[in-house]
Amino acid sequence: MDNGKIEEPPLVYIPRNPLWLVISLILSVIFIYFSYVLLRDMNPLGFLFFIPASLLAFHTLWIFLNPFAGIYKDKIEIKPSLFHQKTRYFIDISRTGLDKKGDLILEYKDGDNERVHLFGIHKAHLNALLSALPSNK
Repeated sequence: MDNGKIEEPPLVYIPRNPLWLVISLILSVIFIYFSYVLLRDMNPLGFLFFIPASLLAFHTLWIFLNPFAGIYKDKIEIKPSLFHQKTRYFIDISRTGLDKKGDLILEYKDGDNERVHLFGIHKAHLNALLSALPSNK
């Protein structure tokens, strides 16, 4: 059933850090290998190792297929992980900026502040992310 929602393509994709992708891939290969070895030897711990290995492999596949952020004409979607995704609309944001740690600070029109961790973003594309946001401090 079509609910009438039209997917708009993002104006800009902000990619992930390749080092983060490689680390995630190596960890999932190690976990899958250990679970395979334990299951091959008929060790019951292989099944217990298989559960986090499959979750980590699925998460690695997800981060390879999804960019860190997508910037649309009226919103930004930040997807640092499969379990932590946020959509922020520009009409609510009054100012943006970076703090000393490199986290994104969003100040809303009602005076609330929010800190968004940018762990996993490609550093070369940080300026593209900041320039696409409404205004900087």
